[in-house]
Amino acid sequence: MSKELPTGFSEYKWYLFEKIPQCPLWFVCSPLVAYVSRLHQLYDVGYFRGIYLFKDGDFFMYKVEGELEDGGRKMLEKDKQDKQFLFSILDESDRLSDLLISESEKMRDIDVEHADQKKLGDIFENIYSVHEDLWIRGQAINLLEHGYSLVGTYLRELLQKDGILDDQIAEVINLITTPENFSHAQREEQELLALSQRNYLDEDILRHWEKWAWLGYNWLGPVYEKAYFQDRIELLCKDAFAKELFVSEEEYRTTLQEQKQKLHLSEETWRVAHVLARIVRAKSLRVDASWTFYWIIESFLRKIGKDHFLSFKQVQFLKPEEMIALLRGESVDVALSNRRQKAYAIFFEEGKMTEYYGETVVQMFDILESKLPVVEMKNNELRGEVGSPGIATGQVKIVNTSEDITKMCEGDVLVSHTTNPRLVPAMKIACAIVADVGGATSHAAIIARELKKPCVVGTKSATKVLKDGDTVEVDAIKGIVRILSS
Repeated sequence: MSKELPTGFSEYKWYLFEKIPQCPLWFVCSPLVAYVSRLHQLYDVGYFRGIYLFKDGDFFMYKVEGELEDGGRKMLEKDKQDKQFLFSILDESDRLSDLLISESEKMRDIDVEHADQKKLGDIFENIYSVHEDLWIRGQAINLLEHGYSLVGTYLRELLQKDGILDDQIAEVINLITTPENFSHAQREEQELLALSQRNYLDEDILRHWEKWAWLGYNWLGPVYEKAYFQDRIELLCKDAFAKELFVSEEEYRTTLQEQKQKLHLSEETWRVAHVLARIVRAKSLRVDASWTFYWIIESFLRKIGKDHFLSFKQVQFLKPEEMIALLRGESVDVALSNRRQKAYAIFFEEGKMTEYYGETVVQMFDILESKLPVVEMKNNELRGEVGSPGIATGQVKIVNTSEDITKMCEGDVLVSHTTNPRLVPAMKIACAIVADVGGATSHAAIIARELKKPCVVGTKSATKVLKDGDTVEVDAIKGIVRILSS
């Protein structure tokens, strides 16, 4: 644990890759090992430099400008040479997602309180290795689609060669990259809609809750309560237009296929569109698998806390290998948890990691914030990438946490650093969605397309430039957010 800053630290061109308020340490460790070394070992994309920094419990992930995009270009070139390269990664990601879900479900019946200590540690280690392998594949895809869209840009070029007009490209991309199968969230919504159209019983709501409660867990929990689904179905029963919202998965698929068949595109265009559609599906499935895992594993974490007199939050700031050791009855310096919550950083380069604590981390944070690019606007416009096409005007509300949702009113423009499933209720009442980070396959873009709402992602600075109450036009045809008044 060095006290001196890394050599050249102040000279690197840093940017804020991701920020998550009140984010536990343990489950961001899987992406960490990906960027430190595993992505290079698996796909020969080079080593990355970066910093995981926790300050007062908030998580900041900084990267050196251009490095991830360079890695993404290498991935894209490999795919152009081997047309199955990305499909093989996506196949593995889907396999690992299914495995994580099935293994998590097996753990639901384990009596954590009375199980053998070593057995608990072994179970945790085995399932966490699946989670880690899954998230490594996820970061491989993120090299192509995070804050920029290398595959999306390539697809746009192919569509132009196919003769698609510029003002039609966003709509075409939206159509040809939409997965033909429901996501878990879409399936739950349609099942609840179907339930609202008949004389349902209390046990029907109970079964629905038991099946879908985990959708609300996100990173931190808790799962949705039964009352959440009860309230929604009661609103649907009062909605005269609810019946029109119902569509079976088969009808949904058939409609998409019929619309796609009207397009005359090259074989390569369809292949790349299929890659993007698979990325959308794989990201959604990976997140769903992870929420299931985090929900099920909570009993293991609470067991650690109970046995070692730690709060749930203190347990969450242990590393996975420390958790596994404690479950097995081994010794770990649990006092590190408190230090990590206050000020903790992991710097990595050339496949090696160095940890920092205390005042050195505060110094790091101040330097990093001072090095971030100054936001410059032209003609009161922010530019990004189209996540979901359309145009809308409304008042800005900055929404980064579930606590911020209370600010939202029907027709507001939701502006976030990056969205997550906990923000979906606010996204549903927004007229448009804007995000600092993310590409065409980010959470914000995926949900916006499902909701058929305009969305601009990858603006880099919307949450810094815009403020609550600003009136903006979200032009998600050109990828522009215009400030009309402030």
